[in-house]
Amino acid sequence: MVIYIALLRGINVGRHNRMSMTALKGVLEESGLRSVQTYIQSGNIVFEADETEDKAALQLRMEESIHAAFGFSIPVVLRTAEEFDRIIRSCPYPVDMLPEVEGVHISYLVEAPKQEKIQALRDCKNGEDEFHVSRHEVYLLIRKGLRDSKLAVNLQKLGVAGTLRNWNTITKLDQMAKALISR
Repeated sequence: MVIYIALLRGINVGRHNRMSMTALKGVLEESGLRSVQTYIQSGNIVFEADETEDKAALQLRMEESIHAAFGFSIPVVLRTAEEFDRIIRSCPYPVDMLPEVEGVHISYLVEAPKQEKIQALRDCKNGEDEFHVSRHEVYLLIRKGLRDSKLAVNLQKLGVAGTLRNWNTITKLDQMAKALISR
């Protein structure tokens, strides 16, 4: 068995792409996933899958199951629990020493952005916020709140689908994955 964390992009935002996590859990269990757990309403899922299953095929199966059940298409970003743990440990920012107004977020990307797209994000960056791109993730250090961050607004310049999570959500998902592993 492999423990995965799935992050859904753009659900339960405003009136668009609405789904209950209970219904989502049922759909994913019907598709063959095991030990499915959800966390808050923004599409965070921890589950088990066969280690023989290809990650890309698993992602596609989840996207197709969600589309069939809810009638809309959304990207699913998958990471193994091992990858998720590495991403947390690789954070370039001192999360435990930041003032309360500052926060770390990670944008989990479907694929690695091209170098020229990363440069385009650097070119539009202004203010105090910082970012660091590492493979399929973008670490963001937001100094004065996500809503006011020009950097967060311009992540689409990377030209790659992704979904953003705050540090509290990230660490909670990591704890849930580790609890599944240790049972």
